Amino acid sequence: MKLALHRSMAFWFGLLVIAFLSWAWWDSLKNASAAWGESFAVRSQWGGLDISHGAPPTLGGGGALREPIEADSPVLLEGFPAALFVSGDQEQETAVSVTGDLLFGRRKFITVRESLLCNVYWGGSKGWTLFIPYWLLMLACAVSWIGLLVLRARRRRKKLESKI
Repeated sequence: MKLALHRSMAFWFGLLVIAFLSWAWWDSLKNASAAWGESFAVRSQWGGLDISHGAPPTLGGGGALREPIEADSPVLLEGFPAALFVSGDQEQETAVSVTGDLLFGRRKFITVRESLLCNVYWGGSKGWTLFIPYWLLMLACAVSWIGLLVLRARRRRKKLESKI
């Protein structure tokens, strides 16, 4: 019995989703894309998707932007960054010291976590940020997709066996 994946809508849809997430991951390492409203922001940057509430006040009312990540950006890019949740009331001293270190030249680089911590801290103490790396999104989609294809194959096999 052949799987006949080329006739499966689930196969093509899953392939499209994985391809899109691969492109988004690659693009987020080279460009920062963002959309925001009054109190939230969604950014694709540094190899992940960053969802924030209590966005920094410099964003204003609402909008979107796309700009290249500068080669001299102080944020160290990791191949497989960790998933993070940062709230404004966590480690305020760290955010202040990291910002001071960058401004006064004591440090040249910061991690993604430290950058998100600074954004949340300077955006207000009631804010939070959820950073979901693209590799984790791809893994979740791939596992779901493979599970769906396995279920499809089982149903198809049962249908063929019942006909015999």
